[in-house]
Amino acid sequence: MRLAFRVTASIGLILALSIATSVVVSRHAFVHILLDLTESRIFALADDIGDVFAATVRLGLPLDQIGNGSEILKSALPLDPQIVALAVVSAEGGLLHRAGADFDWLGTGGVRGEADPKKGNRRKVVDAGDVLVVWTAIPDPLGRTTGHIGIAASSTYRNMLVRNSFNEVLSLSGIVLTLATLLTALGAVVACRGISLVLRRIGEMADRPGAADGDPLGEIGAAAMGKLDWINAELAAMEADTVAGTAALQPRCVR
Repeated sequence: MRLAFRVTASIGLILALSIATSVVVSRHAFVHILLDLTESRIFALADDIGDVFAATVRLGLPLDQIGNGSEILKSALPLDPQIVALAVVSAEGGLLHRAGADFDWLGTGGVRGEADPKKGNRRKVVDAGDVLVVWTAIPDPLGRTTGHIGIAASSTYRNMLVRNSFNEVLSLSGIVLTLATLLTALGAVVACRGISLVLRRIGEMADRPGAADGDPLGEIGAAAMGKLDWINAELAAMEADTVAGTAALQPRCVR
């Protein structure tokens, strides 16, 4: 049992170090990928809402004359829990339609500017601290910007989502480590128990040669013990020959 405990402890330590190293190395990539996934949902929703308003503009209805603009924005609020507010802003910067919580669209989140090529040719991303604002341009039939769709997403929600997801990964890693250690302990106990029985049987055969009769394992052990006896006899004969040869080569005194 002591040997089994040592084997289990050694393998468990190796598994723990491997899992810990993997978690530490992959944490940055995991967080980065998860943040990109949450942002991509906002980007896709902003593009879809922008397409709805762009289609209305192509029909000849200006943004400020869309009567159900706020209702369109309200219907998009439940689509993603990280969204806190939405708005439609004219090309001149006037707030036309809005939905959700109060937000300073023309102040903190009002930096619309040109599209960020790293985020897509229609979008501009503004990090306002606790809120991430995504602006999507609304083009007219000639490709000119007639306004912008603004979506404010909670950074707190995204950070909480990342933290909870990472905690789930840690929990799964702990479960895997525990199961692997338990299975290793079971295998080590069984293996050490089997080795102990074999060694005990061989010891009994060495003490009682007749104990091997009718026992396959005993016969194998007896054959092995016979081989060992033969090897020991050969070694003893070689040692005797060596001693005799050495004595013959020593000079003798002649009187």
